[in-house]
Amino acid sequence: MKKTIGFLLGILLCIGIAASGYCCYSERTPEYALSQAAKAVREKDDALLVQYVDVEGLFAAAYDEGSEELAKEVENLHAMYPEDFFFWHDTAFMREYTKEHRTYALKLLQGIRQAYFTQTPPAESIEENPVTWLAGETEKFQQESEGECTGIREEGDKAYASILIHGRDTDYGRLADKLLFELELEKQPDGKWKIMRVSNVKDLVYPVTESAEKYWPMQGWQ
Repeated sequence: MKKTIGFLLGILLCIGIAASGYCCYSERTPEYALSQAAKAVREKDDALLVQYVDVEGLFAAAYDEGSEELAKEVENLHAMYPEDFFFWHDTAFMREYTKEHRTYALKLLQGIRQAYFTQTPPAESIEENPVTWLAGETEKFQQESEGECTGIREEGDKAYASILIHGRDTDYGRLADKLLFELELEKQPDGKWKIMRVSNVKDLVYPVTESAEKYWPMQGWQ
């Protein structure tokens, strides 16, 4: 569960630092949508966020696609991290496990989102309150990272933005450094664009898992 939650938090991080230099673009461009999504996360403006991000759809798609990729790669991940019991299972078990925990995970993510945007003070530990603690962790990652949009391509009513994260030379910054997300945007009936999903989930499984394997021991978890 920690692996999938970490992946979804990474998405929020990615959106929050996606593109801060696009404000001069027309409102009906993918660049403008990226800038507004980033502004919404940075300024804790949830109303603005939902205008430019299909939050529920994005989280659900990321969970489903990320869980499937983890399940398919579990044998290789076990070989890479033999001491992590999370990977001591086969593909069928992983698919069933993530299916059973889907509702809980997505509810947790929505709680983290609410705590983050309402600036609820974080708990001192994940045991005390997972929601507010993880919201606080998301804030830390944002403070120690910045994003570079390395390219945007349009394909009809869809666009794909590549977001490369640069982390500072700190514990949190190094964990996020060089993560590359590709965000899929879709043109809406009013001509504006909206972030719908992460389209390179498959490419993120190994780098995000590596970061998670370093992150949880840093927090005193094995």
